[in-house]
Amino acid sequence: MPGLNVPRSRPKKSVALITLGCAKNLVDSEVMLGFLQQAGYRFVLQPRLADILVLNTCGFIGPAKEEAEQAILKAVRLKKKRPEKAIVVTGCYVQRCAEELASRYPEVDAWLGVADFDKIVPAVEGRDFRCGKRTFLCSHTSPRVVSTPRSWAYLKISEGCSHRCSFCAIPLIKGPYRSRPVESIVREAEELASLGVREVNLVSQDSTSFGRDRGIKEGLAGLLCRLVEVPRIRWIRVLYGYPDEVTEPLLEVMGEAPICSYLDIPFQH
Repeated sequence: MPGLNVPRSRPKKSVALITLGCAKNLVDSEVMLGFLQQAGYRFVLQPRLADILVLNTCGFIGPAKEEAEQAILKAVRLKKKRPEKAIVVTGCYVQRCAEELASRYPEVDAWLGVADFDKIVPAVEGRDFRCGKRTFLCSHTSPRVVSTPRSWAYLKISEGCSHRCSFCAIPLIKGPYRSRPVESIVREAEELASLGVREVNLVSQDSTSFGRDRGIKEGLAGLLCRLVEVPRIRWIRVLYGYPDEVTEPLLEVMGEAPICSYLDIPFQH
């Protein structure tokens, strides 16, 4: 209406997100980008140009921790040049050493563990939120901005690990193994295919344990049987499995055409 003074909403700030660590971390970052995109934030590639800098860290081994701390230090240096820049640090290293990190880097505005990737919007906005009780596990309903080349993407099928190996910190950081429902994974694969993805790479701390926590025998074999039926998916790769858990039914389904072969390399004598 003429003469009506309608206040314009202020544009959302820009965000740069840096992912350290494994492919599973990358999926978590893509989900955080999805939530931020839904909230109207825009993305930039260069951290120095961002109003908000998000670091998704790995805390698995010593070199990963060192890499994370170097990234935090770089972010702090950028903030000293632009004090209004906000820094949010997330991920495994935060989950493992939150109090220590917070005391060493007071310049960081928010710390987010592995249970709260879906709380990234209130975290960057400085709002209170209720922390999750267990590691965040995405679903087909989770928003996601796929950052890999258009033709392929990672597909996370579980979180955590129940092996309790003495040399591994994953159960300490992520908790026990939790599988996604098969239907959720298939629906996400269908959505990825509709976006032009032709190759899906299944990622998990132990893909060969898929479904066991749900009482499903041969869970990975059953999941692959469903995924090979997804139209337009031409290649399926399975990452992070345990050789001693490979079974005959799994070997049989691994021979299906869309699944990339791991077994036809000739032995060298």
